[in-house]
Amino acid sequence: MLDLLRERYLKDEEIFSFSYPFLLGKMGELSGSFLGTYGENVIEFPTPDFLIGEKTKKQTYFEHLSDWLNHIGVADNIFTDDGYIFVSQNKNKLKLENVGVGVSQVLPVLLSCMIKTHTEKMK
Repeated sequence: MLDLLRERYLKDEEIFSFSYPFLLGKMGELSGSFLGTYGENVIEFPTPDFLIGEKTKKQTYFEHLSDWLNHIGVADNIFTDDGYIFVSQNKNKLKLENVGVGVSQVLPVLLSCMIKTHTEKMK
């Protein structure tokens, strides 16, 4: 799967349907492409504090993902720098395609939840 994340410069029409479900690939391999296109978009989604009573929060996909990846304990945050997507783990800055199995498996799951929640609110 990690090799497939390198295919992040596909045309939007080839990646997304622009209606639910947004395609992240069969195995989440297009998650990087989705984040490269929509990562700075603000959405309303539950934060990890939702589990203790906070409702939802408006943040970018990157901010929500950073909160959840940190809460789960697989990464400190996820961000863009110089046109690339990076994940910070234990003070190490790794390109998205070079992260371990934990991040590469949980990232598409979190994104799927965020996309589904966001598109349901748009209806």
